[in-house]
Amino acid sequence: MGAPFVMGGLTKSGVDCSGMTMSVFRALGVALPRNAQDQYCVVRRVSKEELKKGDFVFLTRKDPKRIHHVAIYAGGERLLESTLDGCKARETTFNVKLGHSLREIYHGVTVNEGTENIRTVYFGTLIAD
Repeated sequence: MGAPFVMGGLTKSGVDCSGMTMSVFRALGVALPRNAQDQYCVVRRVSKEELKKGDFVFLTRKDPKRIHHVAIYAGGERLLESTLDGCKARETTFNVKLGHSLREIYHGVTVNEGTENIRTVYFGTLIAD
């Protein structure tokens, strides 16, 4: 955590969102694709009730079929992410990131409709049942 945001970055000198998730899972011996859209394609979708620490939270902007951001679920209301708006890899909350607490969010929900911060939220896991 704390590495600056660098689009396409994969090192401690700077990472983007999918570079951060890729680096974290690589340290655990798990290979992931490089970008958020491809990472979404390799996970199993889960409901909010199935969400566990280490699972993925994917976000879209206006096109709900194009993933543009990925974060790691850290339990409770917490997310780990690398983001341009935060300028570095950080821990944040659903409320700070999306303007809604986790209890108001579910897989496939669109939040902040009618604003520039519109997002559709998806959850995924690599952890087998």
